[in-house]
Amino acid sequence: FEDNYVMELDFGPFNSSFPRPSQPSWIGNGVQFLNRHLSSRMFHDSSSMEPLLDFLRAHKYKGH
Repeated sequence: FEDNYVMELDFGPFNSSFPRPSQPSWIGNGVQFLNRHLSSRMFHDSSSMEPLLDFLRAHKYKGH
């Protein structure tokens, strides 16, 4: 089976607003870095919490 098609993905639009670590100490701690970044954003802009609350309301488990 020979396939001549190549999938090409352009992640450029996502890179412009994606946070980048500015300190070498964050290398290898990507999840912690993103968690802190997103938490900071949520608490500085209360309107950014609405999508998260909507998601949690829609995906409740046994009423929780």
